[in-house]
Amino acid sequence: ASGQVASLKRRTAEGNPSASVMIWNISTMSRDTRDPAEGGWKSRGVLAREHMFRILALDFDMSGSKLVTYGGKPDASARVVVYDWKAGKVLWAISASCTVVTAIKHNPSARFEFVQLSEKTVRFWDHKVAEANPDQASKGGSYLKFAKKNVQSNDVTFTDDGLAAIVAMANGCVYFFADKGGQKMVVAEL
Repeated sequence: ASGQVASLKRRTAEGNPSASVMIWNISTMSRDTRDPAEGGWKSRGVLAREHMFRILALDFDMSGSKLVTYGGKPDASARVVVYDWKAGKVLWAISASCTVVTAIKHNPSARFEFVQLSEKTVRFWDHKVAEANPDQASKGGSYLKFAKKNVQSNDVTFTDDGLAAIVAMANGCVYFFADKGGQKMVVAEL
């Protein structure tokens, strides 16, 4: 998948320019534009009208059925959207609760969990909670502020067992986040 910048042709429901997410078939290096009756994707490889301005981060879950995107302007209009991309359907969408997201990554061992990195924040999300009640997911995400360290998180991956998220920071530090007593917290720093 690739994120695009806003187009003057595509518009959000409110009439603002909309950024598109393009889904590519790697074997043909093109979008699948066939009709769904012919085996094509209902989305026809284009997901749009959910983000203004641009797409900044995206990631598929391990099953390949869900696609998480982050996009918008660097202000309160920024949103996290989860798609059933083959059906072209939005499963849930909420405010990103921050202005800059640098990465989104699914946990390969926890099917319903993904991580959002932003300025001084690592936030864990749960698909099940968000689908049932997006407002609760927004409040229930784990904010892990790096007190006294004004550093942006750049990238995230997971340990092989999926029990810890490894976050690389712009200042060169690396943090390991894991569940300790029911809360996500820093368990190691390099």
